[in-house]
Amino acid sequence: MTAQNTVGLTMSWNAVAVAGTITSLSGPNLTNESIEVTSLASTATAYIASLPDIGEVTLEVNYDPDDAGPSVHDSMADDLIAGQEREVIITWPDTTTIWTFDALCTGLSPGAPVKDKLSASITLQGTGALAIT
Repeated sequence: MTAQNTVGLTMSWNAVAVAGTITSLSGPNLTNESIEVTSLASTATAYIASLPDIGEVTLEVNYDPDDAGPSVHDSMADDLIAGQEREVIITWPDTTTIWTFDALCTGLSPGAPVKDKLSASITLQGTGALAIT
């Protein structure tokens, strides 16, 4: 297996591209807890899978509040306030692996440091099932 460059990663929120502004993406943090089902008749501890959890996706972005009308970041903030679930599509750099899931925007924190770019940290909480194509 060889390492792969991140150039070409794209992500959309509610069918609007976020990718041109992403400087870092982490997640989804996929988990599936186990449930113990050991009984008195068992000869060893036994488990079954619980429900899969997409977990969180965290993004660092170049924040552009004036991105040709309402920016995707402003739309995410509106959806955070409204509690609106949206479709997220992540296309990995190989362009053949696509992850699709619904998510809530649960955090958006803009930053404006002196002598630096506008930026924002965004947290998305996956909900429902993950589709990998």
